[in-house]
Amino acid sequence: MLDLLKRHRWDLALVDDEWNFSFIQIPYKDRWFADPFILDVTDEEIVLLVEEYSYALKRGRIARLCISRETLELKGMEIVLDLPTHLSFPAIKRKGNQVFVYPENSESGSCTLYRYDDILKKMTPISTLCKEPLTDAILTDIGGSELMLSTRLPEQNGKRLGVYELIDGEYRKVHTIIFDDYVGRNAGDTFLRDGVICRPAQICDGSYGYGLGISFQALEVKGGEIKAREISRRYPPEGYDGMHTFNSYKGIHVVDCRRYLYPAVRNALHAIKSALCK
Repeated sequence: MLDLLKRHRWDLALVDDEWNFSFIQIPYKDRWFADPFILDVTDEEIVLLVEEYSYALKRGRIARLCISRETLELKGMEIVLDLPTHLSFPAIKRKGNQVFVYPENSESGSCTLYRYDDILKKMTPISTLCKEPLTDAILTDIGGSELMLSTRLPEQNGKRLGVYELIDGEYRKVHTIIFDDYVGRNAGDTFLRDGVICRPAQICDGSYGYGLGISFQALEVKGGEIKAREISRRYPPEGYDGMHTFNSYKGIHVVDCRRYLYPAVRNALHAIKSALCK
């Protein structure tokens, strides 16, 4: 009963450049979808790869969602990767006409690269990118080098962001970016805006809360090291208390927003927990 009262869900939404939210119509009540990455955009459809979390299974799987651009209704849902361990954050890497996905699977202790086949709706493991429990890793090109940026267990919501380079076929940490605030964890893929590499990061509070909003940061190389400078912060609309993923592709921007089914109960339990921790 207590788990039911604390239950939350993530809703998916499109946002425009002025941060107006248009929520995708999801009919399911027994599951939710989060961590949206845009697989493709056509005149009629938006196709996403997301974390699907089932209340019954109590773990995440990777799902493909097909959304109508006209009505924002869900037209189809298929599970494309299901493992015994929790899966989320299906980050996409495109090389030519091939699509690769490297979802978060920190519970397994490593990060695996998969080749994705959209005809078969299937992900095939290709290689192990890193043998660490990475949380929401992102591959990005900075200063002419392909790097991996990621936090890792047990400090996934902290102030440190690891910078990894490919060494002997595996990504290994070579540097750490330390922030003044709890914004180490990635919130989506990097993107270019006005010639600047932008990184979305989760705003956390260092204890109970994670994914409270999104910090957008400019990445640049200074003195041979990656530096991050915050540009702006964004928070979810009224009625939601969290937002932890932003991705953009072909002019479409997508986010996820968290809401609690019984917010008054959740707030009371949070206040009790905070008081006991003092």
